[in-house]
Amino acid sequence: MSEIKKVEIAYITDSNYVLPTRVSITSLIKNSSDSHKYNIHVVGDGLKEGEIKELEELSSMKENVCVEVIKAENDYGELYTEHQHVSKAALLKFSLADIFDGLDKILYLDGDTLVLGDIAELFDTDISGYYGAAVCDAPTVLGQKSNERIGHSNYFNSGVMLLDLLKWRSDDIKSSLITEKENDEWGFFVDQDALNIVLGEKVRYLPLKYNCIYGWVINRSAEQIAGLFQISIDDARKQMENPVVLHLADKKKPWNNIGAAKFEEWMNYCETLLDNNTLLQLTRNYIRSQKEEISIEMCNLKLINDDLKIRIEELNNTIAYYRDRTLYGVLAKLKRKIFG
Repeated sequence: MSEIKKVEIAYITDSNYVLPTRVSITSLIKNSSDSHKYNIHVVGDGLKEGEIKELEELSSMKENVCVEVIKAENDYGELYTEHQHVSKAALLKFSLADIFDGLDKILYLDGDTLVLGDIAELFDTDISGYYGAAVCDAPTVLGQKSNERIGHSNYFNSGVMLLDLLKWRSDDIKSSLITEKENDEWGFFVDQDALNIVLGEKVRYLPLKYNCIYGWVINRSAEQIAGLFQISIDDARKQMENPVVLHLADKKKPWNNIGAAKFEEWMNYCETLLDNNTLLQLTRNYIRSQKEEISIEMCNLKLINDDLKIRIEELNNTIAYYRDRTLYGVLAKLKRKIFG
């Protein structure tokens, strides 16, 4: 009897991302096969005991799944540059080869992903001769020209990465990443620029289906996707419609905004995890997000109203000016006609 194949997966989370990480793991487990052993490692940055318990309890969903939490010391505080929705926990990606010093390879996933197919097919990808494999970050390549900014032919999204930990350790990639982050001249991303610069051209680029950034893809045609990824239009359409990993990388997230992309699909995996406390917290998040959006809209309306008042006043002044000038002209003509 052949030995069951192991799939090694890593997440990184702090307390703010425990719920979405649990949902992502739930989706991964529900769409996994029975022919592999799935070892899911969660690197925890300052997690409470109750949060660790919630994560590790997911092991009970299937016999061939083990979820373990690894407490990690985050020494990257000085390197962290403020980001709207990425915490300093993301910098722990730099330490993955050290944290998992007994593994040769690992598949890293962000917590804001939904795994909609068997992730084992991605883990089985051959990355011989590469530091890892990842998917082109299409939004930044087309929008911000991030690859040109760092002088590379391509640029990947660090939310899904298959990593050769042996090669990372042998080439001391961690030290290079820290040095690059210390000299970060742009500060656009927490970890992504450094990873792209250091790993460079030694990255195997994967199909869109392994990291489908939904908020961007939904506004693109199959023809555009086919051109960027150099695939057929039919293949592009299939990958857009049936991704293995769906990445909810928008600013609006399903766990704090009811209007977020793929909210219902995310909730389908979340509902099995909800207890009264979690439901209450989600409700509070939704109310807070709606208040913030209403507040922003009110500010926008006030600005529009103030601008409208200024424009009306300018228009009135202009009308008065030309009215007076016209009246002055008429009087001048009458004066010339009467008095010569």
